[in-house]
Amino acid sequence: ALVGVGNISMRRALYASARESFEQALAIQESTLGRAHPVTAITLTNCGLAHEKIGNVDEALRMHKRALTMQQEVLGTWHPDVARTWSHLGQAHEARGSLEEAASCHQQAYETRERVHGLEHADTAYSLSRLGATRRRQGDLQKASQYFHSALAINEKVLGPDH
Repeated sequence: ALVGVGNISMRRALYASARESFEQALAIQESTLGRAHPVTAITLTNCGLAHEKIGNVDEALRMHKRALTMQQEVLGTWHPDVARTWSHLGQAHEARGSLEEAASCHQQAYETRERVHGLEHADTAYSLSRLGATRRRQGDLQKASQYFHSALAINEKVLGPDH
């Protein structure tokens, strides 16, 4: 229930409240499920997202890295949750202004999603869009355009041209 409360708080942009709910849930999960459990890792990632939203980017990075390590140990390298955490880690690096690290994380997310879902999947397209956004922020408009066009082509094929 605490994770649900945290999710509602995130939707309402009540990020400090969300962080509190996620951290309470995390403490309970770590004591009941253990520190190396997929559910614990997801809650840890939610904590990271809340920290990022309230400007605690270093703490967000720490939590995302910890969640990623946990997920890779428990779920393996090629899992959708691992890809999602790579993406969150990339976004936290972007928020910090560490664009090369962000691009590297988004590349890992893309490679994981391509391997897990294939090229024709909305999540794979999302990773390409994140790569495009990061390259755009770096000033590499040509590479950004390539990523955005690739993402668009996948989305049109998967979701239709009017989506």
